[in-house]
Amino acid sequence: MKVKSLSRIAVMLIAFELALSTASPTFGASGVVSAFVSAQQDEGPSRGYGYTNSSGYYEIGYDLLPGPYTVTASAFGYIDGVQHTNISSLLDEKHIDFNLNRSALIIGKVVGFDGLPVAGAYVRLYNNLTGGYVTYTYTDSAGVYVFATNIPTGVYHVAVSFEFEFTSVASQVYSGANYTGPPTYPHRYAPYLPSGYISGSSSNFSAVAGQQAAGPTVVLQGSAVIQGTIRDQFGSPVANASVYAYNTMGSNYIFVLSGPDGKYRISYEIAKSVYSLRAIAYGYVSPYVEVDASAGGIIAQDLTLNRSASVYGFIRRAGDGLPITSAYLYTYSLSGVDYAYSYTDGSGYYSISSGLTPGNHSLYVYVGLAYIGPFYFWLSEGQATRFDVSLDASRVTGMVHGDNLTGPALGYASMKFSSAHVPSWYSVWGQVQADGTYSVLLGIPSGYMGMTVPVNITVSHYGYNTRTFTVNLTLGTDLNLDLYLTKGELGASAKVEGFVSGAGGPGMPFTFNWWRLTFDNYTFMVGMNSTSSVDYLSPYLLSKYIYISARGPEGTVGHMTVWVPDSVMQGPFTVVSRTPPYPTIVSVTDNGTYTAVEFTYFEHNYNYMYLYSTSAVPEFPGVALLAALGSAFFVSMLVERRLRLQ
Repeated sequence: MKVKSLSRIAVMLIAFELALSTASPTFGASGVVSAFVSAQQDEGPSRGYGYTNSSGYYEIGYDLLPGPYTVTASAFGYIDGVQHTNISSLLDEKHIDFNLNRSALIIGKVVGFDGLPVAGAYVRLYNNLTGGYVTYTYTDSAGVYVFATNIPTGVYHVAVSFEFEFTSVASQVYSGANYTGPPTYPHRYAPYLPSGYISGSSSNFSAVAGQQAAGPTVVLQGSAVIQGTIRDQFGSPVANASVYAYNTMGSNYIFVLSGPDGKYRISYEIAKSVYSLRAIAYGYVSPYVEVDASAGGIIAQDLTLNRSASVYGFIRRAGDGLPITSAYLYTYSLSGVDYAYSYTDGSGYYSISSGLTPGNHSLYVYVGLAYIGPFYFWLSEGQATRFDVSLDASRVTGMVHGDNLTGPALGYASMKFSSAHVPSWYSVWGQVQADGTYSVLLGIPSGYMGMTVPVNITVSHYGYNTRTFTVNLTLGTDLNLDLYLTKGELGASAKVEGFVSGAGGPGMPFTFNWWRLTFDNYTFMVGMNSTSSVDYLSPYLLSKYIYISARGPEGTVGHMTVWVPDSVMQGPFTVVSRTPPYPTIVSVTDNGTYTAVEFTYFEHNYNYMYLYSTSAVPEFPGVALLAALGSAFFVSMLVERRLRLQ
């Protein structure tokens, strides 16, 4: 294996940022390829959609029943086009063209109080004139954020915070889930984690549709640090505990996970304030502890977990004891400090065994269309309490066919049940089985047993017209109902077609991100410097290629450089796209660690490209490879930061 040159990687990373301020030139109007066009019935369930071809032409010829429709065309880099039409019969053919206006292009940056770029920050855009949220993005490896779609002329501001994948996992553990894996990090900031900062926001700025706007540089203030060790009542460290910190003087809260040694560290979003701290692990719970972070700095706080109380039981239908499966249920403590949830299994069984302190608790069950409850029970410390629930419910069963009631079964059709006649009912989606059968339980709130109410059942399946069936259901009784859909291509649908073109405007700037890719047992890092918004990378090493899904404004030229580890793939390299013309390779450079493949291509709403090599030979398992590449990355970042500070 070759000796890797970290200095070369450092220089390469510095070069990335020099390109960030350069956007592609402005181009004229053209047909928009792969634009998404949908036709939604204004007062009904019918909805058809399609994509434009290489000429910008689209056609929607199914699922369009008579009625008023809103037709919307969407594409990256543009402002959505919206038109209205009325379909009077199934024989109607509507020709609707769109000439989309270019969106404003907003390019800004997020840095810390120390002047260093903040990567992986979660940036939200708000329209000051409407007061509404517009969209979000993440900063790249150099702290740059870009907004390029559906931004009309107006006055805006951005808000910056942090959203990590482990935050979601930690919040699930806090609510009762069991998690045994290590903390995970999305590609946008792997293998490093932005820390040491708290949320911030920008001043107001103006943006003009079709032009590039200089978004503000948001400077984030420093965060205090709360750290410590999570142990059980015997003093042993507890891994994968969810640690929750709530700002008692504000509204923000933070979740992190403890490591294998029980240690945790909250190093972001800790303002100078007082926090309420708590830890929950599967089967355990700690009391709340108040932590004063008003002086900043590092605050040490260990937490001790006690065995959680638990509740378990069965949810069944009253009368016949039919198990109520896949019901969502959650419990609150009457003191307001506990919350946990669970789902019933195929026998109607549920169990909640984490995060429950002694005292009175309430249980709510969501089954079918209704939230039912509360049911009250008492829990003792460390003790398991059985609590069974019997519910009133109606069951609707049947089969979904195609063409007619004796036609083929439509497996995996989707169903939605709704009714406006029971105040506590909500819409519920059901899934038809592979053989076309379905079975849905509809919970009945107290006081509605025996009433007859109309229930709307909307059924959809690809290639068929969506239909809504209205049936009268006497609550407390069961109903067997077979349904059928008609095929759109047999003439049972009107048609909407036309062309989508787009106005000219600025091209995208260069942004750079590391992507952490995994194939089989191998994990490796790929660098991506591109003028496109890259949605997806996936390695297929057996076939010797990396699949790239990217988006950009129609009529502009995309420019991309992909850094592929030599230990994983080796050239010569070629790049092809799903549709011609194919990308053009500009240069291929191997620095002994990575091979940089630079190429250009014509931008579309969706670009599907394949980077092929002549060999793909993973040299060692993913853990070692990721560690080696991660070390290289960290060293290069240190070099870059030192150069910045000089």
